[in-house]
Amino acid sequence: MSPQFTTLLLPPPGPSVLTYDPSSPSSTSSTNFPTPFLDALSVRIPVFVDEQSSALSAEIDPDDARSYHWIVYANIPSSSSSSTSQKPPTSSAPPPPPLPIATIRLIPPPHTQAHPLPGAHYAGDDVGAPLPTGADDRATTHHDGREPYIKLGRLAVLKEYRGMGLARRLVDEVLEWAGEVFNDGGGGKGGGKGEGDDGKGDGKDEWRGLLCLVHAQKGVERFYTSCGFVGDESMGRWWEEGIEHLGMWKRVGLRGEG
Repeated sequence: MSPQFTTLLLPPPGPSVLTYDPSSPSSTSSTNFPTPFLDALSVRIPVFVDEQSSALSAEIDPDDARSYHWIVYANIPSSSSSSTSQKPPTSSAPPPPPLPIATIRLIPPPHTQAHPLPGAHYAGDDVGAPLPTGADDRATTHHDGREPYIKLGRLAVLKEYRGMGLARRLVDEVLEWAGEVFNDGGGGKGGGKGEGDDGKGDGKDEWRGLLCLVHAQKGVERFYTSCGFVGDESMGRWWEEGIEHLGMWKRVGLRGEG
């Protein structure tokens, strides 16, 4: 029997998750951290650290604390539940717990790092120069440097569950959610206005549905293109942990826009 998939959304878990040490999980009590966040890490670490050789020390970054995290679980039927025997079981074993198999995060505005520079090489979570609160970013082909945007990242699917449409399922679900939550033009639950905005509406901080995938690896460019994202020519290409990346954008249609 094939596994059934369910998705869970974890709201921003807060700064406590930044104290978790994935290199020594036994040194910190897991009860101090949201289980879904640890489940997301149980997918991210095998993909980004074990497969792609990224630094374990950089896997948790400051954006994790304020991001929305989605986790897909596989509900794997137990062998007894798929039995064709007509005999009632003499003992009932508990079903196996759902297995986390895929994850993604959404980072709301405002962002604290400027767009990466073409040709630059970055290590750890230092991707782009610090961006002071309220400061404009540099303008690019698809971003004027001022409009608030949301950012996707840490999209990962365990190797055994690839080819099942789970990555597309996550991206579609996140975009649909964003279109609902940010529909009020003021950022909804995600904080679409920058800190210190006075609400007088000069247009600088109005979130109009522009979504950026800043950390698109070259190897998944075609996937994001199929999801409706377009590359940003002036952002160029840069390297994170030795892996080539590019900037891609998509304008999310807000609810009521047809």
